[in-house]
Amino acid sequence: MCNESPRWLARQDNWEKATAVLCQVTTLPADHPYIKMELDEMAQQLENERIIIGGATFWDLQREMWTIKGNRNRALISIGLMTCQQMTGTNAINYYAPLIFENLGIKGTKTGLFATGIYGVVKMVTCAAFLLFAADSLGRRRSLLWTSIAQGCAMFVIGFYIRFLPPVKGQPIPAVGYFALSCIFFFAAFFQFGWGPCCWIIVSEIPTARLRAMNVAIAASTQWLFNFVVAQAVPHMLKTVGNGGYGTYFIFGCFCFSMFFFVWFLVPETKGMSLERMDDIFGITEVAKQLADEEGAVGHDTRGTTQEKPQVQESTADVALTKAKATDAPTQENIEHSKVGQ
Repeated sequence: MCNESPRWLARQDNWEKATAVLCQVTTLPADHPYIKMELDEMAQQLENERIIIGGATFWDLQREMWTIKGNRNRALISIGLMTCQQMTGTNAINYYAPLIFENLGIKGTKTGLFATGIYGVVKMVTCAAFLLFAADSLGRRRSLLWTSIAQGCAMFVIGFYIRFLPPVKGQPIPAVGYFALSCIFFFAAFFQFGWGPCCWIIVSEIPTARLRAMNVAIAASTQWLFNFVVAQAVPHMLKTVGNGGYGTYFIFGCFCFSMFFFVWFLVPETKGMSLERMDDIFGITEVAKQLADEEGAVGHDTRGTTQEKPQVQESTADVALTKAKATDAPTQENIEHSKVGQ
């Protein structure tokens, strides 16, 4: 039921199948200008990659990822996003929710487990809502920015409650205590509207086609590494960082606030951009252009025949957009609007 992606098929030089899958996904005919534009972008990106790095062995890919600035920046952004995702404290709540709810005044195993179940339902529903309705309207960068602040505020409310008005055994939970409990669920919703799904979206769409699998693998490894760190540290933090572990929430809240600046200065917006346009954002097209220029405008092969140098465009999407304005040919944005109108 799942076809190979058009870009993977293009890398395998199976352009006929790539065209068929692209037509199926977009519900457009093979001769449509948008289909031609997408295939042209894929071919151009593959050619740029060939100009920069010829081989495809493991060490060739490592060299391409870490010695070329644009690719290195993409890998470091992916690592940073996954590190930040874990330092929000989301898995601290996932793993130790019953203990956390007990510290907030909820007594009884059944009640704690029920609250934990509600926490999971909130995460699932809000994540589905974000992916279906908000991922492409809010954008990745904006979602990460506002949820960084919102998550930090939720963590600080919980920390202030435990620090200044901790629950007393045998006493009912005060109104502010219920608000602090609500912040646990608010935190889950905020996380699923930003740092939950957006990190995975960004790390899978910013790499080049041939480095995508490796980039996602490195990001996933980073995520699990810091997942392990959080899982090991949180029980000790809840016992030692302040009475009732209130400092734990301040620590995670500070991490959340600091992530705002990480995204603001280092993470570009990728909403509405094709995967091939990522090379333009991170400067890979310019590197390929410089290498092509070094080959000279005209070269001679060993038999004396003349060969033209590889032509590198800044983006075939820009070329297609210019032509579309002159000929009224549909672009990706126009196609999306027309589908919405239908």
